[in-house]
Amino acid sequence: MSVGFRKTYADLQEATEYGACGIAIVVAVRLIGIPHVERSAEGTGIDYWLGHETDENGVFQRAARLEVSGILDGGESKISARLKKKLAQTTRSDRTLLPAYIAIVEFSSPETLLVKNDPQETDL
Repeated sequence: MSVGFRKTYADLQEATEYGACGIAIVVAVRLIGIPHVERSAEGTGIDYWLGHETDENGVFQRAARLEVSGILDGGESKISARLKKKLAQTTRSDRTLLPAYIAIVEFSSPETLLVKNDPQETDL
């Protein structure tokens, strides 16, 4: 690896965030099967809307929510704590009744955890 490439992102927090988003989007689109991604507005409790390109009206149809979190270096307890935090955060947009997917990307292992939280499913 060239020295110039390694120094592209001196801000490790930003590099972790961008890297996690890229990985999470690829993993989510492939595993969930919803092909299109739209950045959400700040304050919604999620990072992205997943959807289908068009319907009979020709507009982007939201089908799910995606919240992403990147961890540069952390173990199982850090991943679990982050997941709990992100599950609570996504409740801000539960009124949509769309499933929320939370992707935690950990870079030291590396691993990606993808969890579905559906406000329409209840445990009885």
